Amino acid sequence: MTESNLIKELQRLIPESASYGNFWIYRHIGTAVNSKVNKPGKLNAQTIIICSKGEMTVSCNFRNYTLSENTVFISQPNSTLSLDVTEDFEGYIMASTDHGLSEYTIDPKHLPDLMDKTYDTPMIQIEKDECERMCKAMGLLSDYIKEKSDSPFRPSIIKSAISTFAYLTAETLHS
Repeated sequence: MTESNLIKELQRLIPESASYGNFWIYRHIGTAVNSKVNKPGKLNAQTIIICSKGEMTVSCNFRNYTLSENTVFISQPNSTLSLDVTEDFEGYIMASTDHGLSEYTIDPKHLPDLMDKTYDTPMIQIEKDECERMCKAMGLLSDYIKEKSDSPFRPSIIKSAISTFAYLTAETLHS
């Protein structure tokens, strides 16, 4: 499955999505449909998955990870991914192509440590309050992206919100 097909398949399975340039957010709240992207696809995107309820099995570079409540999963660009989501899964999937989140956000001096940590351990169990905070930030960002506004400040607000989410994620991973 090609990268664009993987993005399209995510949009089909998770219609509650928002996009801004090369940044996508998918919000998934349980479904009666078996949500499965079972054909691995190479994705040139940094991906962050937040599981607040249920389970998702992620195959990343042909290694399987089972995400459960209060779990964050981060894959690096050019990873091969497939997903299998339970009916009761709730959470977010964020994908950012090109330079990933660094294009919007993180001070480059913080990147090597974060990249190394997530490369070695892409799945991280977090505290419930950290998960709620990350979901809230992602939800607000998603809602704002979906609002169609002609405000000249909109691009700066979105980039700032992406930056805030990235730093919340970095802070959570750093602890």
